[in-house]
Amino acid sequence: MKSSIFGLLLIAFVAITSHAQITTGENIAVTNTESGKVRGYIHNSIYTYKGIPYAEAKRFEMPQKPKPWQGIRSSMSYGPVAPLTDPTTSVQDESEFAFHHDWGYTNEDCLRLNIWTSGINDGKKRPVMFWIHGGGFTAGSSQELPSYDGENLSKKGDVVVVSINHRLNILGFLDLSAYQLILVYSTLKQL
Repeated sequence: MKSSIFGLLLIAFVAITSHAQITTGENIAVTNTESGKVRGYIHNSIYTYKGIPYAEAKRFEMPQKPKPWQGIRSSMSYGPVAPLTDPTTSVQDESEFAFHHDWGYTNEDCLRLNIWTSGINDGKKRPVMFWIHGGGFTAGSSQELPSYDGENLSKKGDVVVVSINHRLNILGFLDLSAYQLILVYSTLKQL
């Protein structure tokens, strides 16, 4: 009975709070990055950009700057999350619904950031709050729960909120640099 009441209250809360206007379009919320222009959207007067590449890397290699892109890159939805070695992504319908949980989609190309700010190109300097998700470097993402969204912090504190997805587990933390010399030596020896 309590879970049914909680579920109904949650639905009512989401229905009441989700009527804010979203503004987007070809020339709305467009700004420059080091790699090219991005286009986000405006929600509750906050400029929002999601899934912007901040680096790229091949498996077990050091990240590099992303390749610049031409035109305007759409940045309106979260990017991929790191693959998880632990089966923590098994969905439990009731708790997923109650907490509005979202595992996202996985891809090794997951070096993405999300940005919320109350203004762009207005000449105002704002403090930047960088937030990284929990999970002990083995699980998690920047989008799992609604509380991870930076809109309210950006609005209330007039700060730029930045969150990231990054490589986890061995994809992000396995250091094979000691073996590179052995590989080079064995390759030269074969020549």
